[in-house]
Amino acid sequence: MQAYVAKGPDGVEALSLLEVPMPKLQDDDVLVRVRAFPINTGMTEQLGGTLKAAYFPFVPGNELVGEISNDPLGRYAPGTKVAVAFFNGEMRLTGLNDQGAYAEYIAVNANYVFPFESDLPWPVLAAIPGAFATAWDALLYVSQAQEGQSVLIRGGTSGVGLAVATIAKAKGMTVASTTRDESKLASLRAHGVNDPVLDNREISGKLESQVDVAVHLTGFSTLGDTLQCVKPFGIACMVGVLGEYETVHTGSLVSPHPVDYVPHAVRLTSRRGPYPGRKEMQDWVDGVAAGTYQMPIDKVFPYEETVEALKRRKSQIGFGRIIVEMGHG
Repeated sequence: MQAYVAKGPDGVEALSLLEVPMPKLQDDDVLVRVRAFPINTGMTEQLGGTLKAAYFPFVPGNELVGEISNDPLGRYAPGTKVAVAFFNGEMRLTGLNDQGAYAEYIAVNANYVFPFESDLPWPVLAAIPGAFATAWDALLYVSQAQEGQSVLIRGGTSGVGLAVATIAKAKGMTVASTTRDESKLASLRAHGVNDPVLDNREISGKLESQVDVAVHLTGFSTLGDTLQCVKPFGIACMVGVLGEYETVHTGSLVSPHPVDYVPHAVRLTSRRGPYPGRKEMQDWVDGVAAGTYQMPIDKVFPYEETVEALKRRKSQIGFGRIIVEMGHG
């Protein structure tokens, strides 16, 4: 089969499309034929060495949609549509310490595939799993956001940010969402955002103590400012470090100390899983099909142009998710 292989942290241009052996199935694994996958910022940073990979060489890509090709235990019929997002077993992370999605086939622990039924095109389906799973967990499970509340999304044009916005609107919340690119403000409003905010790294002057929930995606340097936007007894959920991967060091402490910058009575939390279940995946797919949820797609690339797709993601031009589809074009 073909797969994109990174031999070192030498940037997206160093990816090579190679013939590699078919994946070997471990106990409880199924073989999935990859149909489409999204390009996310984490992968561009990993390929550039800012976010460390577990090993080299490796096949990148941490989320995908596809079809069951082989289930040795007969749990899934061939052709069953499935999604995979990040986890591939308790200690197996897709595209980190285990083979990733940028391949024709992938072996996945059967407990970590999410089957669904849908007639939506593969690129539309590929835009859903990782972004919606993270957004759903951060907004509804961790932050316990409710109808009628106000939500701030710091990093609103990311895949997760767009998913948080569409879920929040569907649940009857008022949404403020940030972008550092003035040209994307209109796109955020078209996405349903009530208050698109140009992020100059200090938005608390506009939103001080105004929101019930903040979903924070832009790293440590803006976290204190986001906290100032949250009402007393509101919740700020730190999810990501967009643009600040170089600040992530396992075991290190955040500076300054949280006591110095968490406002009185504001609650700061984070999300690292568990991910929502199979019912939720079907609900998201059905919601997108019905128009309840929106997930804009910036551009779809054929598999042979995966490197170009990564370059577009890194450039931060466009609005919406970038998708690679097998056999597209």
